[in-house]
Amino acid sequence: MPRRARPHRLRRRRQDHEGAWLFLDGSPHPWFGPHHESVCLLLATDDATGKPLWGTFQPHENRDGCFEVCWHVFRRFGLNGLWYLDRASQFKTTRHGGLHAAQRLDQDDTPFQKAMDRLAIGVQFAHSPQARGRGERINGSFQGRLVAELMHEGITDCPAATRYLNRTFIPRYAKRFGREPADPVPAWRPVPEGLDLRTVLCVCHPRTVSGDNTISLDGITYQLQPPQGRNHLVHTVVEVQQWFDKSVHCVHPRYGRIRLKPIS
Repeated sequence: MPRRARPHRLRRRRQDHEGAWLFLDGSPHPWFGPHHESVCLLLATDDATGKPLWGTFQPHENRDGCFEVCWHVFRRFGLNGLWYLDRASQFKTTRHGGLHAAQRLDQDDTPFQKAMDRLAIGVQFAHSPQARGRGERINGSFQGRLVAELMHEGITDCPAATRYLNRTFIPRYAKRFGREPADPVPAWRPVPEGLDLRTVLCVCHPRTVSGDNTISLDGITYQLQPPQGRNHLVHTVVEVQQWFDKSVHCVHPRYGRIRLKPIS
């Protein structure tokens, strides 16, 4: 049987405007040195300039880590035009709370896709590592430079590595290796005034309030406190939000945020 010829690939031209396309990529690696277990670096990079924007170290690539990276990028720079992701990022959030189990065509969008849709940010999936070559190359460069610096600083845990990455390494790397965009007019859009991004970058669950003014989520029962002007919320439908910082919040369509506390 004749071998199929490989398609002829051309290098994709960079975007003209900073903030038009961003890569969001997870890179598992022994970042703290060869004698330590691998952890995952989740990193956002701008296509037009090649500059890393913000990253976080996590034990595994997961949904909440992706939301956390987005939150920092949006607060610092604004809303981008599109995320360019590997195909794993279109999958259901089941393994390690992450983005890796296959999603059928008849299933809903993932929480990440729903959040980006609310913010009018596009999501495009690459079909191969070569299609995301710039994101792959910057991760390879980090694996050489950043590992050596973290070992030199004696950093061996994810929170300390995240602080060093964003306060020291990324600003220096961007200044040295970043390039000016072809068009100086940025594509960033401002975050809508008054919008708490954490209420968008989250997983939302509709719940009907029980007769004792409680709701349940993931095996935990929460007691709701009645809002001002109402004695109870029995049988009303509320939205329960799981934020990327692991906190749980309740929102009523009329009365807004409802105070709650876990009771079991």
